[in-house]
Amino acid sequence: MVARITLLALLTALVVSLSGCKGEITDEDIDLWANSTVGWEKISEVVDDPAVPTATKVKALQRLVTNGNVSKVADILFRSKSKDEVAAGLKTSLMEGFAKAKDDEEKYLMKDGLMVVAELVKPEERGSLQKMLAAWAFQGLTEADDSEKVRKQIEHRVTLDQVTQLGPYGVEGAALLLSRGFGVDKMFKYIKDSKQPEVLEKALDAFKKLHKTPNIQISPSHLQMISEIATMSAIEYLFDIYYNEGIEETVREDALALAINMFDKPEVQAYKDKLVPILKRVMQQKHPENRRLAGHYAMKLGGAVEFKVVFDSFVDDKVMNDDAIDMQPFFRDFCLDDILTLPKEVWEPTVREYAQKSQNRFLRAFSLVCLKMTTDPTYLDIFRAATPDKTEIADLIGPGMTIGRLASNALTSQDRINKIRADIVAGTLPKADGELKSSLYLQNLEFADSYLDEFVQIKFAAEKKKASEAAAPAPAPAPAN
Repeated sequence: MVARITLLALLTALVVSLSGCKGEITDEDIDLWANSTVGWEKISEVVDDPAVPTATKVKALQRLVTNGNVSKVADILFRSKSKDEVAAGLKTSLMEGFAKAKDDEEKYLMKDGLMVVAELVKPEERGSLQKMLAAWAFQGLTEADDSEKVRKQIEHRVTLDQVTQLGPYGVEGAALLLSRGFGVDKMFKYIKDSKQPEVLEKALDAFKKLHKTPNIQISPSHLQMISEIATMSAIEYLFDIYYNEGIEETVREDALALAINMFDKPEVQAYKDKLVPILKRVMQQKHPENRRLAGHYAMKLGGAVEFKVVFDSFVDDKVMNDDAIDMQPFFRDFCLDDILTLPKEVWEPTVREYAQKSQNRFLRAFSLVCLKMTTDPTYLDIFRAATPDKTEIADLIGPGMTIGRLASNALTSQDRINKIRADIVAGTLPKADGELKSSLYLQNLEFADSYLDEFVQIKFAAEKKKASEAAAPAPAPAPAN
């Protein structure tokens, strides 16, 4: 009976407050409104009423915050016409209350209110509250603290989403969370978006620490994020993972692929002097595709200065002739894309010398192919001199291949290309046909004399037929019955 009378009295007071509040709004009014859904609507009206002082509006909203109804504060403020003025006042009031709060529970509620306010105040006004909240959230935590201590404190102070709303003041704390495996993707994106290079390095250190944690696996997403750091130390760490035989092979290969893909990024070009030695080491590894990629980037980054050193790094240990790589296109493409694009005075002395007398089968075959790709008749004497050489390179080019047969292929190709050029000049061969035939002579590295001619004729006919069919009009649709 007493409970019913108390509830009735409360409802009566609320109704009177809602209907009869024409004068000054009292603390009692606000207390009543803050505790019911009907009262929340009244607070919303008060916040929109231009006749009500801003201080009163702020007091009403702050009472909602301390009552744990922060979501209602957000609803009211975001719909209010006077949200800018009220949000600024609420920010000041909540920050003062936060500083005076005696325990974390009270601070936690005010923190939630400040997070709402942060979305409404001007960017230049957010810094002070973000700084205050970040200092409280991570207060006393250090790199020496274990994961459990970090977890307990953060869970009782901020959510991971709120950490990402702390502006520049939360990024170092985010790196600490990352190092303990909390919200890794979210924390990294926040750190990266802050565009603070020194903190990005801390993120890398955080990954290193995380990967030393027992039972933590290096995931593909971790490797991807590390590659986005795009610094020399990030590249070195990915290579460290690649060389660590205690790590699963697929992870190591992913790390290498991501590290090499970083070489195309403009910001990585500044490190090219440090990258070439790393790539030369990869060129000694027992994986043909990795060796090919490393050679390509080492040549690209090292350029003229490192050409001979990189070229000499291709050792004849029968790794590159693995079935995983078709060596004919490798030789052709590497010559055309990575070697012959350098100034002639850089590559020509070495390639000419190796084509004639290198004891390294791989480099001698490589050099003969590069000279062939130039289509320069001045190298005919080198090809002729090499034709008697019976050094076997079947594992590099194809069955039955020797250095001599490769030289004969180059000799025949150059002879035919010279004739094609003459026919084009004489007007007896269309230029497009001549260019197609020349490319086909360069394509094959195995045949010579009439066998090479037959190969080119078959390929030429097939290409012409394909072009003719592509140019032919589509057949007319069959007439309807």
